[in-house]
Amino acid sequence: MYYIDFYHLKDSPILEKIKDIDTESSEMKVNYIPMGEKLKAPKKKNEIIFFEENDSFLSCIQEYDRVRNAYDGQPIIIILSNNKEIFNVVRWMRNGAADYLWMGEISAKILANSLRGASDYIYGRRYSDQKEMITDDFSKERILVPTSVNWDKLANDCHYDLALIMINVLTTKGAVGRYSDKSQFQIYDRIKMEADLEARKFGGRLWFWQNNFGVLVFHFGDFINCSVLSGISFYQNFFLTCIEKLNLDEIMNLKIAIHQGNGIYHKTNTEQITSDLINSLAHIIHQFVEPENLVVTQQVYEHLSFRLKPLFSKLDSFETNDIYQFNKEILC
Repeated sequence: MYYIDFYHLKDSPILEKIKDIDTESSEMKVNYIPMGEKLKAPKKKNEIIFFEENDSFLSCIQEYDRVRNAYDGQPIIIILSNNKEIFNVVRWMRNGAADYLWMGEISAKILANSLRGASDYIYGRRYSDQKEMITDDFSKERILVPTSVNWDKLANDCHYDLALIMINVLTTKGAVGRYSDKSQFQIYDRIKMEADLEARKFGGRLWFWQNNFGVLVFHFGDFINCSVLSGISFYQNFFLTCIEKLNLDEIMNLKIAIHQGNGIYHKTNTEQITSDLINSLAHIIHQFVEPENLVVTQQVYEHLSFRLKPLFSKLDSFETNDIYQFNKEILC
């Protein structure tokens, strides 16, 4: 039995639908709490929460934080929404949500699958350190960001299933010569820091960085989908990075490519790492990725969640494998 707190809007358009599913289900028992009600804290750990999204992410993030912080421990939060605004999936997961369900397609079965996934999350079965995660098919499931990440458990010079994000930052043609070597170093170093922060939000880490070029690595949990979420989030926020954090008068050119496969790993000796995985990725980003674009390889695309696949379309082919481009217009 799943005991759930459902924080709903005062004039909720989905309240009755959830009540109907609650009445018919033998797996869940829902406690209905109007949004804005005074909360009794602390509550028990690992509570499952339904949180109804308002008109937009920004309009309800403050209430979301208030609810989440009222719990003793890290609650498992599932966002319920009538807004089919795909970018919100990334936003909510960056803020700790475990799932994002669009009520236009909701059913008792979909809700039950989401709750089972939440149960796996609670008891740690999904992210056992002993499990090779590539054996799981995550394409039909919600995306969970791993909670247990220990890079020290990976041995140097051994092969692991990895997802890699390669980032290439270039100054615009009109800006050539405008920046001194020192200022360029400072700009690229800050971008490196932002990339590392973004990777860590999704269970990854900065692997290596040289001047205007670097690689983020992912291995734990649903590492393929997490790498793509991280890449999209960094890509979408790059405008703010340039304008607000770097105080630039222009947006630098950004190229991102994401690939996955079995590759050699080393914690520190990254300058000497060579593998087919990295070589293929480097070739793709230089030959196929235009400025202001993000691509994934066929190996990544085939493992994408059904929530992420519609964001990509076929661009080209490389070594008999297809390359898929991120359709940024969908999120506009």
